[in-house]
Amino acid sequence: MRNAAAAIALTALLATSSLPLRAQETPAPRDSSSSSGTEWFPGDFAVAPLLAFPLEIRPGAALLWAERDIDDSIDGWNLEARVAIGLRLPVVRFQEEAPGRPAIELGFEVGVWSRFFMESLEKEQIDTDWKIGVPLGLRYRIWDFRVTLQHVSSHLGDDYLNDNPQDVFQSSREGFELLLGVRPGFDARVYVGGDLNLGRSEDFITPEDPREPIVIFTTVEAWAFRFGAEWDQTRWGSKRIAPFAAANFEINEFTDRIATLLKAGASFRVKTVRFYLDIEYHSGPSSMGQFRTVDETWVGLNFMGEL
Repeated sequence: MRNAAAAIALTALLATSSLPLRAQETPAPRDSSSSSGTEWFPGDFAVAPLLAFPLEIRPGAALLWAERDIDDSIDGWNLEARVAIGLRLPVVRFQEEAPGRPAIELGFEVGVWSRFFMESLEKEQIDTDWKIGVPLGLRYRIWDFRVTLQHVSSHLGDDYLNDNPQDVFQSSREGFELLLGVRPGFDARVYVGGDLNLGRSEDFITPEDPREPIVIFTTVEAWAFRFGAEWDQTRWGSKRIAPFAAANFEINEFTDRIATLLKAGASFRVKTVRFYLDIEYHSGPSSMGQFRTVDETWVGLNFMGEL
């Protein structure tokens, strides 16, 4: 409940800031007639990626001081590393934004996130999550909309399984990730979204008594809901170096608790490339797919880039 209250309060604060609300519109092309056709590989996305959504694809690395509510070989607070590798490629822009029409684009993305236990001799891999997606984005004036056809799968690390023998169940899902954002002003965006998983992995348990039926169960949630806010003057403002802040709150079918991820730090823009250095705090169900129902807390130093 405290996480839920903090989520609502922070989002309301950013959405109703006392700063003057100037519409955060993206300028339309000067000559709309020359930009009405299809453009292949336009170079940047019309809909900007989220800053605090754990499965937003971008390369990066972080050192985390973390604790999980689970009985395993990694006990108590410990030092972990997170490594992210990914590519987001805008493939085709069907039209540029102009008065009376949105920018429409189709892209491709693939990403991998791995977590490592840094206090062990072998620096054991704990979990790896894979994501591949095809995002369709629309941007018009202060509005952003994105729907992504995606596949996500999660895998426990071999070293972790050696130290923690257990039954391993497949964890993968196919469906849609949705995002609706509005840029009300002051170089910020507020958004809602979620996942609708139409294809979900199933597994089974064979009882010891052969007369008992095999138990079949679903290992992945059917839906997730998220909301948040972000402030980035290097993206929606004119600055090349500036502070930034972002918050993401999420709940899914398998949990009754909100996962909170907060970020604050500095952003740097060099032409179309951006880098972020921040302190982050997480509380609630883990962002690692194989630990999706396990509560986890961490504080970390994170570096990420948008190339």
